[in-house]
Amino acid sequence: ACGGIGSVLCKRFVAEGDQVTYGQPLLLINVERQSGGKGETQATIVREIAIRKESLTNELERTRVVLREEETQLRKRIADLETEYAEIQRQIRTREENVALTEKTLERFNELVKQNFVAEMQRDGREQMYLEQVARLQDLHRISLSAERGLAILRIDLQNLPLKHHNQLALIERNLEQMEQEVADSEARREIIIPAPQSGRVTAILAEPGQAVATDLPMLSVLPDDAELEAVL
Repeated sequence: ACGGIGSVLCKRFVAEGDQVTYGQPLLLINVERQSGGKGETQATIVREIAIRKESLTNELERTRVVLREEETQLRKRIADLETEYAEIQRQIRTREENVALTEKTLERFNELVKQNFVAEMQRDGREQMYLEQVARLQDLHRISLSAERGLAILRIDLQNLPLKHHNQLALIERNLEQMEQEVADSEARREIIIPAPQSGRVTAILAEPGQAVATDLPMLSVLPDDAELEAVL
């Protein structure tokens, strides 16, 4: 079943003279298989998977850095916009005071016009000042509303950021888990456990761990309990 090249005895589970039972693990062999005409061994495949895994690991770390920077930038935008919004509110309060003041001044000028104490031209000038103050106040309210909407959107983005980050990281982590499974599967295909074909006593050990072995040559023998048959591995 091994039929490969570059087989190495990784581990021997028994020693000379050990009593073993049928199916008991005796040897662990690492077998390099070639993948058809390409001449590619399992070790090469494992190395390629390891390279892809390292690339994914680096991508995961880069993504974490990018996501942390994204959160930092988002929090900064929120803080800046909150500062801007607070300044707009201060300007609105000041402008409201100016509107109230110019409105009272306009009312006084209207009374003075009725009493012929001032000319209508002077009253018109005060009215123009009042209308300008009202227009500026309306502009500030529009800017304030826009800032409120912007803050609401940014706060929602910040609230949804953990889920967004989780999904992005989870995708890479799933790919990493898949890579790890591929490595494990590939390694499993390289390793073969040789079990005892029958119960008996271990004898004639010919191979040591780390030694290159040929799967068609004996590495140890199991002498059956009745000593009438000898199993060769």
